[in-house]
Amino acid sequence: MNARVYVVGFNNQKRIDTIFKSIPDKYERVLLDNGSVALKARPGIEKIVTGPGLFTEAFNAGLRDAMEHNAIPVILNDDLVIEKDGIESLVKSIEAGAGIVAPMQVKLCNPDSVIFAGVGPAFPAGIHRIGRRSDENLLVKHDYKWLTFAAVALNPQMVAEIGYLDPAMRMYFSDSDYCVRAVRRGWRCEYNPASVVRHANHAATTEKGESWQKLHFFRDRNIFREKWGGEVLRNYSRA
Repeated sequence: MNARVYVVGFNNQKRIDTIFKSIPDKYERVLLDNGSVALKARPGIEKIVTGPGLFTEAFNAGLRDAMEHNAIPVILNDDLVIEKDGIESLVKSIEAGAGIVAPMQVKLCNPDSVIFAGVGPAFPAGIHRIGRRSDENLLVKHDYKWLTFAAVALNPQMVAEIGYLDPAMRMYFSDSDYCVRAVRRGWRCEYNPASVVRHANHAATTEKGESWQKLHFFRDRNIFREKWGGEVLRNYSRA
């Protein structure tokens, strides 16, 4: 099955141009323009206008388009670049039966510094496993109960079965929610360190300001807690 690579773009042409340069031409590439400032899609890149909106809306637009094309969706935030063979490694994990696959994330300014390598025992969207790229325990492929969707590939069979991200959580926690739903239906959430992205973490949301981030974070967290309280929430608070 072919893969389509989607970039959620938000008001910054320079970030868009940078990330698309890191995506091999052999993949179908799509810009999800989710901002109020119109972004340009370069030759060979499709464009879908999804905004101005928030993360979940744009992500779901990518999923719907992938399903229409019978393709594996690989969806990336615009504040990162993907290293060589990174997309291929994600796709191989999906073809091997994983439901959700996420790469190792390292700092854009310091590629030896790992900022995400799966999750520790914490409330979903809590503690990321971090360290150095040379740390052997971060180089092991592993299944977790949830993964971040800053960079992710999804199995189209799983999407057909469980649907799209919950639009009630517009900016945060829709990825944690989706992982809970996937695992409860028997799908695996796999961290694959053979795929690496360099991430300028929170570059787009930082531009919106701290008060904006807190407003959406606490709103979406409350929705998540109401949806997954009790035993389910306690189980997913442990790695």
